[in-house]
Amino acid sequence: MQAKRHVESLGVLEPKDRMRALINFSSAVEVDPSVPPRRYYRSGLEMVRMANVYLDEGSLENALVLYLKFMTLFLEKIRHHPDYANVPPSEKQQNQFYLREILPKAENLKTRLLEQFTKEYNQYLIDVKRHQAEDKRRRELEKERQKKRSVEVGTDVWPTSDIAIQPLDDLGGIYYPDPNVPSAPPADDEGSSKSISTTPSIDRATKPATNSVTIPTPTLTKPGLRTVVIPSKVMTHFLTLSHKSTMNNIETCGILAGKLERNNLIITHVILPKQNGTSDSCTTMNEEEIFEYQDQHNLITIGWIHVGFGYFLVFVLFGD
Repeated sequence: MQAKRHVESLGVLEPKDRMRALINFSSAVEVDPSVPPRRYYRSGLEMVRMANVYLDEGSLENALVLYLKFMTLFLEKIRHHPDYANVPPSEKQQNQFYLREILPKAENLKTRLLEQFTKEYNQYLIDVKRHQAEDKRRRELEKERQKKRSVEVGTDVWPTSDIAIQPLDDLGGIYYPDPNVPSAPPADDEGSSKSISTTPSIDRATKPATNSVTIPTPTLTKPGLRTVVIPSKVMTHFLTLSHKSTMNNIETCGILAGKLERNNLIITHVILPKQNGTSDSCTTMNEEEIFEYQDQHNLITIGWIHVGFGYFLVFVLFGD
């Protein structure tokens, strides 16, 4: 209910206005000068992977948003980074390849989505007229019943309050509001959230079994945090592998990598890179090897896992 109220508060948007709002949202990209540009290039590759997953799953809006963010970042914003000139030509060349691939995809998605928005908007208008006609008919029937009661009893009977109108058929839960809903939003249903149970095993840089993971029905992405599915043995295996370093008061770090599926981030690999650790820090080495491994297995970086003497931390990258 919360996501639906969020969109309803925007009012009804005509198809072109809705597309314009989507493009404006996707163009809101900023570059932090303190972040190395190569990190943006690395994140760009993962944006493309996620967008391709959305496209394959039929989540067209989510795919277009990521494609447009990628285009805005690398056609406009990144060039103003103070260290842009230091980006290796090979990375720029690879980025140009993705841009050439994405441009026609984005244009095609705009056309398809505009057609979809138009159909949904027209259906909304049809439903509005239908409910207005039903409302009018109900009122007329109520007046007739009141007149009959008045004649039978022999006294005047005041009309009752308007009959509550049932909401429109759901058009997906996020597009257009019911024209008859009250201005005050209803309370959220309690106990509606469901947890995802997992019992897969996992090992260093290997893919665990995920037979017990239940993926919910796909829905359009809404602002907020995504669900992250973590195999239950990740922590145990990582603590076992890092035990010797921990006992020597040396911090150990690992990379949580995986895939996007039906808008859930699923951790499938824990990568332990070459690293130098101290009592309160951990520095990875040969990052190119990490990137190459992730590219070979089509993995996105979901977060990091750190352990030291007396503490254990997990960091997750992705939110909205």
